[in-house]
Amino acid sequence: MNYQTDMSMSEINNVLQSAFLPPVKGLNNATALYFRKYLFQKLLSAFEWTIPELWSRDYFQYVLFGFGFICIFDSGADGFGVVPQRCGISGYNLYYQPRTVVIANPLLPNTRYKTINEDCVVLKVNANYTSVLDIIDYYAVKMAMISADVESNLINSKLSYLFTVKNQATANAVKKLYDQISQGNPAVVIDKDLRNEDGSSNWEVFQQNLSSNYIVSDLLQDMRRIENEFCCKVGIPTTNTEKRERMSEVEVTRNDVETETLIDGWIERLNDDILKVNKMFPTVNLKVERRFNTDAVNNVNSGSVSMG
Repeated sequence: MNYQTDMSMSEINNVLQSAFLPPVKGLNNATALYFRKYLFQKLLSAFEWTIPELWSRDYFQYVLFGFGFICIFDSGADGFGVVPQRCGISGYNLYYQPRTVVIANPLLPNTRYKTINEDCVVLKVNANYTSVLDIIDYYAVKMAMISADVESNLINSKLSYLFTVKNQATANAVKKLYDQISQGNPAVVIDKDLRNEDGSSNWEVFQQNLSSNYIVSDLLQDMRRIENEFCCKVGIPTTNTEKRERMSEVEVTRNDVETETLIDGWIERLNDDILKVNKMFPTVNLKVERRFNTDAVNNVNSGSVSMG
């Protein structure tokens, strides 16, 4: 029996849209949401999971990292076996940690309340049961702003043309002419009336200092710096693209301490909960590891790649 209880794609996307985060003005545009999805998927690549064959990997990862926690329990009479599910948390124990989970899935009518560490285990990414989306949003907004600046600068750095026309009809004809040229048409036919009486052209280039206005290269370099900083935080090897004068070899080739800061905490916390899962449900055999180890980080920065 295939007992996957997948969310629909729209529900999975909702994880990225609304998971326990206050509204962020900089995210209210398609470009920021694009970078949010891109960085989220990139973060997921830093983890290598071993999960039961019949679990939905996408559901498991999106809920765990998008909402910050996920409940593992035996569905019992509902007949799906041991499954991961999105849940709510309530109550508190001696240390003011959640004590109970609330599960709302129409396919699990007999499963509603579970007691944490008694008949279920809650895997969490952060100690305060929050997701990783605040980190992702911090960088997604910056990358979206730079992307908008790139598009604006590409337009502003182009040559402009001034046309002198006699009437509106001629102006419309000139606009159509310019549209054809800008679209790259190899041959454009014009009416001779579009020229001056002496046969000269009635247009001129509005010259700008393009070299001083063009900053796309700098903007793209800044975007790369921001993405590299994000990768360092979530444990993905990055290549040092900047080599300052008199930079030491250690500075150039090693960023493993900075790279391990957050991911080691996540892995350690997840493994604590995974031990409880495997003890309560021995058939699950859940496991998580870093996809990129320290040697991979160093080898990428020194010019060679070794994953594992």
